[in-house]
Parts: sequence; structure tokens; C-alpha cells
Amino acid sequence: MKWDIYTKGISIKMKKFITVIFVIIFILTISVTSVCARAGGGSSGGGGSSGGGHSSGHYSSYGTNSNPIARIINYVIFFIFLTASTIFFRWKLFKAKRNSKKLMRLLDNKDEAWKYRNIQKQVEEAYFKIQNAWTEEDMSSARDYMEESLYENFQMKLEWMKVGNKHNVLKKISLIDAIPVSVYDNSDNKKDYVWYYIRGSMIDYTIDTTTNLMIEGSNSKTKFVEYWKFIRIENRWVLSQILQEDEKNKIPFQDEK
Repeated sequence: MKWDIYTKGISIKMKKFITVIFVIIFILTISVTSVCARAGGGSSGGGGSSGGGHSSGHYSSYGTNSNPIARIINYVIFFIFLTASTIFFRWKLFKAKRNSKKLMRLLDNKDEAWKYRNIQKQVEEAYFKIQNAWTEEDMSSARDYMEESLYENFQMKLEWMKVGNKHNVLKKISLIDAIPVSVYDNSDNKKDYVWYYIRGSMIDYTIDTTTNLMIEGSNSKTKFVEYWKFIRIENRWVLSQILQEDEKNKIPFQDEK
């Protein structure tokens, strides 16, 4: 009870802080006339594009105001906006993880399949098995870690890449975070699931197999975020769906329940 009261107090303070930040942004915006304005990869199937669509979004300034003070204020606005967004999301992620683990512990009391450590281990194993299988162009070694329809989908995409003389190379594969963010338990165990926030890094590029030349990606190690859904098959947890970072609104984060 004390913990619930404490965390609720933190939540209220965080909401007030975020509100103040956005009020500051609004006021500054009014007062200034010139404002700055893999495996796992979703669209390419299990490993095509790590990072969920590498967007090159950038901010450009509107107007030609060259006042250095105005430019400084623009940068401050931009920094505050990014900082507030990051803080808000990290808090949301923290609450989702805390609530998900709490629910998993409660479920574990009556159903051993919900044991957090076991699920975490299966998620981490699946991540590396699937990434390696993808770059080896044969998903069979990861079959036990994937739901059947997803396995067939990945395998089919690999075949199409071969027809197109393409090979996706993944190297130095790392898993930075694997955090449960949504848990669902049903009387029908086949409908149970857990959504995981996956943050990883790797070298990810595609070559033309006829020339061995790189046609996409780079030799630099890059970070990415995806959301992986694991479903229950008997007492095992297997990957059934992958969403990209910009699709997180489709996931019912545990802090929202």
C-alpha cells in the first residue's frame, strides 16, 4: 500500500512537470517569430531493416530572422521538447515494466508458465536465434522460437530476397534492453501474450549477391527499437508479431490498464 501511494505521488509530480514543460514551450513559441520548426525488421521481415524505418526527419527554421538571441531560444525550445518527450516515454516505459512484472508474479502463483525469469530467458534466446537465422538465410534453426505463420512469412521473404539477388548481412548483434510492457492472461492459454520493448544494436546492410557490393545500410553499428509480441504455446513463449518503434500506439502499455 505504501509503495502504491509513493508511486502514485511520483506519477502526479511527473505529470505536473510535463505540463510545466509544455507551458514553457507554448509561451516561448508565442514570443518568438522564428521557430525551428534487422532480424526483426518489420517491413523486410525478420532482419531487413533494423530500427523500424530509418527516418531522416530534420527540423528547418521558418523565416529569415538572424537574431542570435532568437536562434538560442529556438535551440532551447527544441532541446526542451526533446527532453520532455524522452522523460515522458522513459517514465511510461518504467511503469509498464513495473506493472507487467507485478502481474506476471501474480500469475506465476497459479501458473508456472508465467514465471518472469523463464519468459525473459526465452525472449533473449529468441532474439539472437532469429537474427542469426535471418542473416544465414535459413529460419529453420529459429523455428522453435517462432509462431508457425510468422516463420513461414520470414522464410518466404528470404526466398524473395534470393530471387532478387539480395542478402541481408547482420553482424555484432547486441541486445540492449528486453522489457515487458504489456501482459494479457486469458482462460484459454492459447490467447495469452506478452509484448516486449526490444532495443538492440548491430551492423546491418544488404548486398547484391551478383556483385557483392553493398546496396543498402552501412558498416556502422546502429541502434534500433522494436516491439515483439510473444504468445504462449503450451508452456513455451514464441514470437508471433513485430511492430516498429513508430507503431507503439498499437500496444496497450500496462500503465494504461
